[in-house]
Amino acid sequence: MSSTTRKPATGVGSFMTFKLPEAMRKQLNTLARKARHPVSEEIRQRIEASFIANTAAARDPALAELQQHIAELADVVPEWRTSGRGFDVLRAGIIALIDAMPRPTGEPPTGSLSSSTDTPEKLGSTLAQVVTAKAKARREHPKAWAKPLAPGEAIEFDFRTK
Repeated sequence: MSSTTRKPATGVGSFMTFKLPEAMRKQLNTLARKARHPVSEEIRQRIEASFIANTAAARDPALAELQQHIAELADVVPEWRTSGRGFDVLRAGIIALIDAMPRPTGEPPTGSLSSSTDTPEKLGSTLAQVVTAKAKARREHPKAWAKPLAPGEAIEFDFRTK
């Protein structure tokens, strides 16, 4: 065995070698260190996330386009995280994007979430709280959220707001 050939580890998958720009390598090192896992795991998770994102975009192109527009708005108003006015500008931009979309005229299917008797504002507010709580759970328990769930598998967290 030559000094450049690695003996494959058992059960870890395949090895790949590729080149990265130095700035990207440094960024991956920083992110991996922050997440407290190896760079190879950071790369694997990011590749896996890109596959999931591509699948989601293919499943709902209109949502993918809206997400892209929101990201572009946030890029133009980077101070939205540090300035109240910047935040208000981004919020107004997001509302303007949604208001510019054609409003569907059909009725929601019986039993769907949007067919609830709650007002759209109350239902939207409740759903936003659930999404925010899920994001917090992902940050606090990253290992539990790191791998995709198998069909029928669930992660249970208490998403009730205090």
